[in-house]
Amino acid sequence: MGMSDSGENIEIRNKLKDLCLDLNMDLETEEDAWESYERISHSYTLEGDSLHWLACSLYVSCRKSHVPTVSGHEDVEGNCVSLTRLLKTTKLRYASFFKNLFRS
Repeated sequence: MGMSDSGENIEIRNKLKDLCLDLNMDLETEEDAWESYERISHSYTLEGDSLHWLACSLYVSCRKSHVPTVSGHEDVEGNCVSLTRLLKTTKLRYASFFKNLFRS
């Protein structure tokens, strides 16, 4: 018997929560990534591992984030989570990541 849409969404959301916990991600970026993932998944059929699609959504959300510097005079674009660390955590290869990223 297959999993219901809401059950599947809960499972996928938990994957994102675990990923964000592993990466010490802020809640705002996590929420933005989830909204992006949901928006894309309603418009397109996402093939393959949902964690890989979540990684793409999370990367885009990280790049939109701005973190103030210690001096407070400037912001740093992104939240300082490296793409390499994100891909290593999700076991996603660079080529697959960029293929998914440019599809979305």
